[in-house]
Amino acid sequence: MRVLLLHPEFPEPYRSLYKLLGKRAFVPPLGLLTVASLLPSHWSMRLVDLVCGEISETDWEESDLVMITGMAVQEDYIVELIQEARKRKKLVAVGGPWAFHFSQQALDAGAHWVVQGEAEPVIEVLIEKVLNRDLGVIISANERTAMDKAPVPRFDLVDMDNYVTMAVQFSRGCPYRCEFCDVTNMLGRHVRTKTANQTIAELERLRTLGWRGQVFFVDDNFVGRPVRARELLRKIIEWQRSHNHAFAYGTQVAITIALDDELLSLMREAGFWKVCIGFESTDHNVLRRFQKVQNTLIAYDVACRNINNAGILVMATLMIGFDGESPGVDIRLIDFAMHNKIAEVQVFPLRASPGTALWKRLQTEGRLFETTGTNLGNQGVLMNFSPLRPLREVLDELFQIYDRLFEPGEFLERAVDQICRLGNRAASAPSLRLSRQERLAAGKALWLQAVVYKSRSTFWRLLIHMLKRNQLGMFLRYSVIGACYFEFSKTVVAMLKGR
Repeated sequence: MRVLLLHPEFPEPYRSLYKLLGKRAFVPPLGLLTVASLLPSHWSMRLVDLVCGEISETDWEESDLVMITGMAVQEDYIVELIQEARKRKKLVAVGGPWAFHFSQQALDAGAHWVVQGEAEPVIEVLIEKVLNRDLGVIISANERTAMDKAPVPRFDLVDMDNYVTMAVQFSRGCPYRCEFCDVTNMLGRHVRTKTANQTIAELERLRTLGWRGQVFFVDDNFVGRPVRARELLRKIIEWQRSHNHAFAYGTQVAITIALDDELLSLMREAGFWKVCIGFESTDHNVLRRFQKVQNTLIAYDVACRNINNAGILVMATLMIGFDGESPGVDIRLIDFAMHNKIAEVQVFPLRASPGTALWKRLQTEGRLFETTGTNLGNQGVLMNFSPLRPLREVLDELFQIYDRLFEPGEFLERAVDQICRLGNRAASAPSLRLSRQERLAAGKALWLQAVVYKSRSTFWRLLIHMLKRNQLGMFLRYSVIGACYFEFSKTVVAMLKGR
């Protein structure tokens, strides 16, 4: 069987997000790489990530089975690929987050098989149905994957030079009950992990394939099982020492990490240089209303300080449009980011995902709009329900947040302040060994910061400051990242204003 694994492209504003980094995408499609490792070893496999390139005629001609996966925001492109594959008389199987929520739509679009849920428990069923040509079937995974049986993904199928970071997964599931989150809907509340040795094997595979730099743990909550996380971190520390600290790591964590000094210390020693936390709102009443109660266990300022004191940078996700929030959310979120010197912030209008508690509640209240997948994960698309505040008010505040937090000079001020907070405790950042393409892209970003942007005087002032502190590398890194955020924010605002 000749298999063509396809990862569809993303819509704007994500298409050109990483160009100023000299890369085409953030991470490779780990789901497809994992599926590839589950298929029979004698099947031939070719993977095409359309975020990075195009499908050739040879790709189509030399395939029997086309396997597609993607997120809700990629819906239009998933459907196009299904239809194109059918037009070419190929067998088509679809899985991933979009197929989980919209399995019938995937069948209606022409897929022969739709896998709803995790692939590992049902891969043998899918293989049997493919071989027997048992068509038009939704295959639902009614059990969760035993992660200690998961194989090493087929990292060899991608061109690593296309990506900002490689991706590995240690755990699935999250113990919390946030009303708006669909992680527990798809992956459950029981956190399942791979063994430490399994994860080390994946890191070793990346190293032997030639990867150096950053590795991102794509877990929704890396510390969902603290005991297992500690076991892994101790193994990573040993492995890093044996391999000249080959990688620097990033991941997503719950704010509760800030209550665990030992875990923070282990993360820093293992090489975790920054973590992303879903702060969402600064209003405790809103957090309780939406069942994100874990965020009320520690003051945000204390949490950020504890993490920075451990030598780790903080990234943040924030949302606007919650029930119960009062006017002035923009001021409160801007003040939070500025006070805690958080440069990298992602701000989303709240949306309801299918099957979540929020979706069900809004449906009961008659406030949910008819929706498709494309408006569930795109920052440049409006909310898919009627908020309790006037939509115009919510949008104006969102625009104000973008205007303030992503202004290049303000971004750099926060980045420099947070870097300086870490002092000599900072975990090692990823290597700055750049390809020619990356050097050219970085040069363009630095030209924008140093010459084109109105904030250029801030850039030069901070450059001199960081030179004196012998932290030029980190400053240049964040100058490029800041340009990416600014250009991205302009696209998002233009899309929302042109809705």
